[in-house]
Amino acid sequence: NNYDVSVQWYFAPRALASVGAFYMDLRNYVGYGKYNAQFINATKSEKAGVAVFDNYEITAPINVGASIKGAEFALQIPLGKGFGLDGNMTLADASQNFGTCNAVTTNTTSSPCDLLGASKITANGGAFYENDVFNARVGYSWRSSYLAALDRGTPLYQEAVGSLSMSMNYALTKDLTLSYSGQNLNNPVLKNYVFNPDQPARFYSNGAQHYVGLRFKF
Repeated sequence: NNYDVSVQWYFAPRALASVGAFYMDLRNYVGYGKYNAQFINATKSEKAGVAVFDNYEITAPINVGASIKGAEFALQIPLGKGFGLDGNMTLADASQNFGTCNAVTTNTTSSPCDLLGASKITANGGAFYENDVFNARVGYSWRSSYLAALDRGTPLYQEAVGSLSMSMNYALTKDLTLSYSGQNLNNPVLKNYVFNPDQPARFYSNGAQHYVGLRFKF
């Protein structure tokens, strides 16, 4: 079940200010938890000559409830002569809705109730120019740290990271457009850590990516 409300204000031509709030009620989210189950005790069974079952506390993925609530803000301001600025920000509070949340309990900065891929803050900002035949945009995206994976119950976090991107389109004719897009232009290093940033785990550098293309419409 998703609930969303927003207010938008178009205060000038091609200008926009908006604010919104949302709540997501997730069912059957897959999280790590503990439950009791009976399994054969191989050692006792061998000694007794018959199958002997014992109670075990199992740590494994289980279906749980979860929720995400937050607010969204966006602003677009035209500067005249085809130039403009825009930006948006999302604040989110996400958590699993059950007791121990996962097998890991720690007094460090990590939380066993975090949801995979959920940052508390996500923000984008950019500048653009456009006319009848050409448009260009430079943008920067940033997100705070988030839970990136669970490695056998151990949380693996992604440190806060920002990425610079750029795109351009030029209409060679009314039907043919030359385009360019660049991603990760600042070559950000993705830093993973266990529990907290003092326990680094993995580092990735994927490099900048450049794409050039031609688009034709019939």
